[in-house]
Amino acid sequence: MELLRSVIQVLATASLGLAVAELYLVTNKIWKRKHERAVADSISMMGEFVGIIPLFFLALSLILSGNWTAAINPILWMSGGCITIAIGAGVWVEGKRGRNFTSLVRDAIRMERGEVTALARSFFRPAAASKILDILARLALIDHDFDTRERTFLQTFADAWGIGFPVIVQGDGRGYSAFTALHDDAAEYLATSPPPSQVRQFGEVARVLVRIDERVTDEEATMLAELEGMWDAYLDGTDAAPAYVVALVPQSKEQDHAIASVLRSARRTPIHGGEAYVAGTYHSERFAEIVGNDYRALNIFTTVIRLTTPLPPMPSTEEGPLLV
Repeated sequence: MELLRSVIQVLATASLGLAVAELYLVTNKIWKRKHERAVADSISMMGEFVGIIPLFFLALSLILSGNWTAAINPILWMSGGCITIAIGAGVWVEGKRGRNFTSLVRDAIRMERGEVTALARSFFRPAAASKILDILARLALIDHDFDTRERTFLQTFADAWGIGFPVIVQGDGRGYSAFTALHDDAAEYLATSPPPSQVRQFGEVARVLVRIDERVTDEEATMLAELEGMWDAYLDGTDAAPAYVVALVPQSKEQDHAIASVLRSARRTPIHGGEAYVAGTYHSERFAEIVGNDYRALNIFTTVIRLTTPLPPMPSTEEGPLLV
């Protein structure tokens, strides 16, 4: 055990060297161009400050616990963040040299907030703002991780539109899965016939949101692919886009009655030479499989089929499919 601890200690110390090398490679890219105004303006000051705050408390916690070796890594990245903030403030930019550093940072943050706020105001009509923000909030939480950068990004829109931050829930209180609830929210939004330009901007904001924490999880990628399919079909004005159907096939009369009670809007539909209950049609195969798995968890034989022609329209209902 003592030998293992020694090996781990040596590896931990060696990893600090890799952290220093990584920090140098990352920082050196912008350090060489620190005099350029475009480089300074491209740095998000608010994003850098948001990133430094958790690093500070992590380093402080490690120091207070006596773990100085582990504290070095967050301290290194805090140092890199401070350098980036200085570059973003324009300390080395012609025309800003000699000015008080605090005033430079304040001006940079004010300009960034003003630009983002103006962008947010121009994106959507106020009538759709609450629905859009709720959809974006659900998308941010689809991987069960509401990152600080995601919250800050969405708060900017809430402030710009003068509406409260949405209460984020995973389902909708009726047994819906988070994926299905978000899909239905997006469908309801598109049913209001928003302008195409608004839908395109909505898509751009969603793509920025899932990447703002510098990683895209499988859940985010799956949900975003389905949403993009919905937006593309709406913008094209056609349902001819590739679609996948989640079909429930009863294996007995009892199960037939059970499926009919769960899917109150469904009816038996001819599919590929047989009949099945259609739980829904989707644009992403991965998303359709997730929906199918919810029904499989209820011991219902479920299959995902790729459609070559659209199904006849299904009657609408307020009940919707019951998922777990």
